[in-house]
Amino acid sequence: MPPFDPSISTFSPTNAWWLSELCRIAYTPDGKEAGRFWHRDKPSRHDYLDRHTPFREVLNLHKTGNHVSLYRLADREGAVLCFRGTSKLRQWLMNLTALPATWTRASETDRGICVHQGFQILFNRVWPLIEPSLVDLGGPLILTGHSLGGAFATLAAVAFSGSVTSLVTFGSPRVGNEAFVQQLAGLPIQRIVNHHDIVPLLPQRDEKLGERDFRHAGDLYYLGQEIRVLHAQSGPEISGDPAWEPVDPLDFLRQSLGRPEPPECLLDHAPTAYSEKLRALAKAVNLT
Repeated sequence: MPPFDPSISTFSPTNAWWLSELCRIAYTPDGKEAGRFWHRDKPSRHDYLDRHTPFREVLNLHKTGNHVSLYRLADREGAVLCFRGTSKLRQWLMNLTALPATWTRASETDRGICVHQGFQILFNRVWPLIEPSLVDLGGPLILTGHSLGGAFATLAAVAFSGSVTSLVTFGSPRVGNEAFVQQLAGLPIQRIVNHHDIVPLLPQRDEKLGERDFRHAGDLYYLGQEIRVLHAQSGPEISGDPAWEPVDPLDFLRQSLGRPEPPECLLDHAPTAYSEKLRALAKAVNLT
């Protein structure tokens, strides 16, 4: 596989795969977690990074269930801030019923900016511990995350006062309203969604919320069954595809309980599903 190029802000299957790998290994045990009983047979993250990637982890932060890593390239300038999602999907699906709340970092003239209340609470607990490490990095900075981690990366793109090269998310839920989305204008955003992944459909759109209704930000890159990318400029959804039919998250949760196998909309959300499909896409592109 070709190397990761942090200077590229447009969509690159190779870069997307590298970032999906960082998001995937974010769920592997780090030095703090490796000693726990339930991680005893799992390879450590540092071993995997050393053996299979050009990245080194220079910051690793745990805070009230949140986890974030800062990666630097070993041989060139460039950094990736990667937010881990949560493994307790059932728990935060319930939290997706929360109403939008005013963005606490908004100025007095921007009080119309709203974000998901639960995401904001979790983000505010960890962001003050992260931001000082980003100020003097130098070189390109890419923000990324899978699932809830994608939501945190999106919030970080607005909260960070420094320069961000691009924002790349995998299976991210909606984060804020249109006024929040406008705060990201001009930033290259790649919102990657795999086939029937349910999480990007959440929280559901609600016309009753008016200007506080949730929206997606950036360009959509949709990974279908045929492993191709459908680029929808700033499009919140692709009409006519079954993956984008309206869904009730609570109804989905009830139907999922007791099933012997996870439903496709959950399997397509797995970080490995993104990584495997993007690897195949990157290989195909690099062979042509």
